[in-house]
Amino acid sequence: MGLYISLLLLWHWQNHIPYPGTAATALAVVAGIMTLRGEMDGKEKLAWIVLLLGFLLLETTSIVKEHEAQQAEQDIIRAQQISSFRAIAKRIDRSIEQGENQFSATMSRSDTISKEIAGTVRNITGGDSFCWFTFIDRNFSIPTLAVLHNGQYPLRDVSARMVDLDKLSEIMRTKPITEENIAAADTNFQLGDLSSYKGGVLDPIYQVRGMDHYNFNVFFYGLNGFWTEYLRLRWVNGKYTQAAKVMRNKNMRDLSSREVVVLELVDPDYPRNNGKVDWAN
Repeated sequence: MGLYISLLLLWHWQNHIPYPGTAATALAVVAGIMTLRGEMDGKEKLAWIVLLLGFLLLETTSIVKEHEAQQAEQDIIRAQQISSFRAIAKRIDRSIEQGENQFSATMSRSDTISKEIAGTVRNITGGDSFCWFTFIDRNFSIPTLAVLHNGQYPLRDVSARMVDLDKLSEIMRTKPITEENIAAADTNFQLGDLSSYKGGVLDPIYQVRGMDHYNFNVFFYGLNGFWTEYLRLRWVNGKYTQAAKVMRNKNMRDLSSREVVVLELVDPDYPRNNGKVDWAN
């Protein structure tokens, strides 16, 4: 009787797969019945063994079906999550794009404001403009010193100290080296404010005469920093010829930064050594 009931139950579950564990329970019950029945003839024993194998296969099928159902459910959840993440990512991308556009617009306005401020500061301080000394009327025996402006921006509150290197050398050879004696080789000028690309004769008038060469170093200071000029005169063929070189620090307000040449003008007939001006002599 138990064998028939088990066979009917197995047949029913073949068409209606039970939950995992159900067939395993039936398998355990069948195994218990076989134990209680003791010795069985060959056909009955074979039937019970086939029944056990059927329940075992049914349990395996139930586990596989449950796994497939769980996997399908997980796939659906994963697809929903991916779709949700994509929607969130798109919103984030739009937010980032809007933020970048706003940042670019803000930076553009900031750049414009910064340029306007920088232009205003350069107009006040002088920016990268500079001035330099030159001797005019060099075709005559008494050339006169003048100042010229170079650059886009006006210069403010400029002063200059011009050192006569030949006079300084003579002082150091013949007199005690004191601050007062060394200062005798200096000539100081208060140039004040200088308009762009303009210049004029210095006041008081400074002229040279009588010597065949002059060597000056000029040290300028303005609101935009420091710069130095090497100014040389040589008497050649009945007139003075001139060489002028202006140098300033790459960082105009940092005297320790590298010096760069911002202007160099040399008359064609100024003496040269191997085609180069000897600025040291």
